[in-house]
Amino acid sequence: MAIYLKITDGVVSNIVDCDSVFAAENHLIQSDSDSVAIGDSFENGVFIKRDETEEFWQNVRKQRNLLLLDSDKYVYPDIWQSLTTEEQQSLSVYRQELRDIPQKNNNPRLIKWPTNWK
Repeated sequence: MAIYLKITDGVVSNIVDCDSVFAAENHLIQSDSDSVAIGDSFENGVFIKRDETEEFWQNVRKQRNLLLLDSDKYVYPDIWQSLTTEEQQSLSVYRQELRDIPQKNNNPRLIKWPTNWK
């Protein structure tokens, strides 16, 4: 028996004490560290502690907020009305995708940023 980890979207989602046959059947990887915890990130064979991941999330949110702030001017009524229907739709989708980044990405190092609406 050994400690194995289930990695889901680059994050440790479960820790299992099992044999190598069960681990292989369930695509688990063996842990060689006692300090790995659920919620830690796993990237390129390296574990990154959850608190470091939280720092990355804070930076992602800051960047996301700056992008939202940069596009705020386009939703003021006078500018919004000057946009074509296609531009309005594209801007709406872009802003929603920015707001959804934390919910649609499990790993802050692998963010799928939306393309600019312009």
